[in-house]
Amino acid sequence: MLEIELQKIGLTEKEASVYLAALRLGKSPVQIIAKEAMVNRGTAYNIIESLTKKGLISSYQEGKKQYFFAESPDQLELLFKQQLEEIEFNRNRLKELLPELKQMDNKEKDKPVVRYFEGKNGIRAMVEDMFDVKKGTEVVMFYSFDKIAEVFSEKERMDWAKKRTDREIRVRALYNKNDRIERKAVNGESILIDKNMAFFKSDIAIYENRIRMASLDKKMFGIVVEGKDLADSFRALFNLAWNNINKKN
Repeated sequence: MLEIELQKIGLTEKEASVYLAALRLGKSPVQIIAKEAMVNRGTAYNIIESLTKKGLISSYQEGKKQYFFAESPDQLELLFKQQLEEIEFNRNRLKELLPELKQMDNKEKDKPVVRYFEGKNGIRAMVEDMFDVKKGTEVVMFYSFDKIAEVFSEKERMDWAKKRTDREIRVRALYNKNDRIERKAVNGESILIDKNMAFFKSDIAIYENRIRMASLDKKMFGIVVEGKDLADSFRALFNLAWNNINKKN
């Protein structure tokens, strides 16, 4: 049982066995520790060396014989702290590498990528995907305000609006709203469309080389399609509708 728990905090199976054997025995020569841990002598030497580097085993010479003993279990907490620091270092390093790795990502050169999402959490993940764009990116949207308001709270919608503002994402939107009271767009422009002219039942957004399409009915689902030609075509359709409506106004 203890062997398994020690493995969870970063020791290998044999490291856990040798450390516990040394802890039970007190100062002992390697052959005794190896027998207690049920490993051969050569393996025990290698594992003891590894545990010594981790600060979990120490040794001393007595006459011609070398003895090993386990350090206090308090050292395990220090080891765990070091691992957390290493994880944090690697996480920060990954953040630094991501922009370069994304530039190397050539999936759009080969074929469109389609990602499928389900349920409210899936739709939320689709919306969050929009914030992974370059600062200053424009997003164009068709959507039903009432459908979105049924699924997501005002706080959730305001949090997204703040993220758009922080990322300097500009929005142009065509939308329906049952009460026909216009809402002020956050960091962009929006036009309220009469349902008799065009009735939007879904949430559609086009940004960079991506198209997000979400159904917000009882069975909520959506897809994000990545493909430059498709995104440019959808964007052209939006601009055609936007320009025609502005001419009429």
